[in-house]
Parts: sequence; structure tokens; C-alpha cells
Amino acid sequence: MLERLCREVIGLSAEEIDRLLLIESTMQYTANLVGGDVFIDCFYDDGKRALVVAEAKPQGEYSNYSVCVVGEDAYIENEPAVFAVRSTGLPVRDLRAITQENKLVRQDVIPIKNSAGEVYAVFAREKDVSEMLRQDRKYDELVRMMEKLGRQVQKNEEKTGRPQEDLLYTREIHHRIKNNLQMVASILSMQARRSATPEIRNVFKENVSRVLSFAAIHEVLTQEGLESDLPLLDVINKVCRNTMIYANHEEKHIDIRVTGPDFPVSADQATSIALVINELLTNAVKHAFPDRKDGLISIALSKGLQYSSITLSDDGVGFDHTSDRKSNLGLAIVDMTVRERLHGKTQIFSDREGSKIRFDFKN
Repeated sequence: MLERLCREVIGLSAEEIDRLLLIESTMQYTANLVGGDVFIDCFYDDGKRALVVAEAKPQGEYSNYSVCVVGEDAYIENEPAVFAVRSTGLPVRDLRAITQENKLVRQDVIPIKNSAGEVYAVFAREKDVSEMLRQDRKYDELVRMMEKLGRQVQKNEEKTGRPQEDLLYTREIHHRIKNNLQMVASILSMQARRSATPEIRNVFKENVSRVLSFAAIHEVLTQEGLESDLPLLDVINKVCRNTMIYANHEEKHIDIRVTGPDFPVSADQATSIALVINELLTNAVKHAFPDRKDGLISIALSKGLQYSSITLSDDGVGFDHTSDRKSNLGLAIVDMTVRERLHGKTQIFSDREGSKIRFDFKN
């Protein structure tokens, strides 16, 4: 396709085409490495349009494109970085653009020159920023709420004369939070039982599981009396027990195996990891085994120097993660939490023999 488009539509020389073919041969590796869509665009003579002659989407990660855009035109008003590179001959980084599917992305673009030193094509990498902008606004609201809570705690300390660091006082706080979360979960469970619609009952049960994943963190803090670091295996095992109670609507016999080294994580990290594990487990239990009454879900921990990772895999039927990732609320929560709270990345691999989802987090 690249060779035909470059020769018949753009009119490139054999030497110029060979150079692009060499770059095209490594594009899939580049897309997987950077975790984003990559393209080769060739310029028309009018200088206002460019033709997409090659593309590669990252495997196991979200792509900005639902269809192939090879053969489509890119315009100067939508992709200024592409045309800025042509006019200057210099790389352009972190400039916003609009895709052929009308999505807001961030572009990094470098020039491709012929033997005469002329820019006749560009190599571009794109990352979606529209969802990031929406989540930034949500997290700004969350930060303001947490700051308000912090001020209230400080006022309470000044009134009671008890420092926040006091162990008994801290344990009591975590105990009360755990009880309040469990009360919320009980109310949601009552609403689930009273609902006549199975779909609504299941939605309530999923939210019960989410609430209890947070309660599990405060239960560990209450029992262990820890101020900052929590044993990760303990947290994950508690979340698994809670999730299976409320997510396993059909009461299937699902074996969950947790392996890997136990190591401490901060309370903030533990809360985010608990939420992610809950969402991934819920998705697997609901969708991985549609025609079976049993299944295996494995959770593997890996400790690294700078980043650690957790991999959840199942032996189910697999799913189309490229489309489900956009519409599935659980996967959206996972992506947002890993990116914004754990400062890591999520990778998904799925076929007919099962699914494997890995996320990492900074130590």
C-alpha cells in the first residue's frame, strides 16, 4: 500500500520510497514501545495537505483510531505540527492536533528527508489527550475536596489537642471510616435485593464491591496499626474475597490464585490498587466464562527497582479490548486510576485462549 500510494498519488522516486519502506518495517515496534499510534505522512505539492501512507497501532493498548486511515488526507488546519516540520525541517513535539476521527491528540513529529536534504515526508506519533483533559478536571475537584477535608482535620486537632500522628487516634479514624463504608455497602445491598430488574441488581452489587475494596484498606490499617505502608498481598487477598462475594452473580466455581512477593505499598497506592484489582476481577468474572461454570484467574505480583507490576490473567474466552476499552466502565476506571493515581500504564492482551492485563505503578 505504501509503495503504491507514494508512486501513484504523490509521485516519489524509488529512492524516496525505499527509505519509507525501511521506516515502515519498524513501525509496529515503535508503536508498542511508545504506547501510541504512529504514522508516515507524505506531502502533496500544494503544501496544504499530506497523505497518510502507513500507520501502526499499539498492541495491547488503546488506539485513537477505530478504522485504518492509510490513504486519508491530513490538513494543515488540523495538524499544524506536521506542516511546521516541513517548513522548518526540525522536529516538533507536544503540539495538539485533530485526527481524521475528530479526536484531540498530542503529536510529536520528525522530518524524513531525501538525499537532497528536502523534507518530503514525516514520521508522527500521536497520544490521546481528550480523556486526560476531562480526568484532569475531575481530579482537580477531588483535590479541592481533599484539601477541604484536611483543613477540617486540622481544626479538629486544634480543638481536641490530639495530634493526627497519635496511633490510637489514627486507628479509631480508620475504624470509623471502615464502618461507614461497610454501612454504605449494606445500604446498596438492600437496594439490590429490592430491585426487580436483574441488570439494576447487578449494578448495585458492583458498586458494593467497589465500596468494600476501599473498606478493605481501612480494615488493614485498623488491624495492623500501620501509619503509611501496607502489605500488598494482604490487601489483594481481602479485595479478592469481597469481589467474589458480590461480583459472582451466577455463583461459578472460579479459582483465584495470587502469587509473587509480598512487599509494602503506601496507603494511597493500596487504595488505588484495590480499586483496579476489584474492577479487573469483576470484569473477568462477568465476561470471561460465559458458557462455563468454572474458571481460573491468576494475579501475579512483580517487584521492580523503580516500577512494580501486577498481572491479572484468566483462561476465558477473551474479548475485543480495542472497542470494549472505550465503552466498559470498569476498564475506563482502571485506565484512569493507573495513569492518574499510580503513575503507570495498563496493557491488555486477549485472544480466544484468555486475557492478560498488566498494570505497573511507581515504587
